[in-house]
Amino acid sequence: MIVHLSGHLNFYEPQRRSDFEVYLAQPTAALELVRTWGIPAGEIFLATVNHAVVDLDTAIVSDGDRLSLYPPAGGG
Repeated sequence: MIVHLSGHLNFYEPQRRSDFEVYLAQPTAALELVRTWGIPAGEIFLATVNHAVVDLDTAIVSDGDRLSLYPPAGGG
């Protein structure tokens, strides 16, 4: 699975990468992965799996998917 962390979310990835690969032996809840990586769910505004918007609370990802996580954006 490919993971994309947009904006400041890559702060939670030890090497500060925006994109990295994760091997999943079985389908896994996206929220479980987010918690494993130490990303507070409140920091995520939008999640997509294979470019389709998903509900982070119920999304399931599998090896071969692309999970993208986006923080809230602000402007002024």
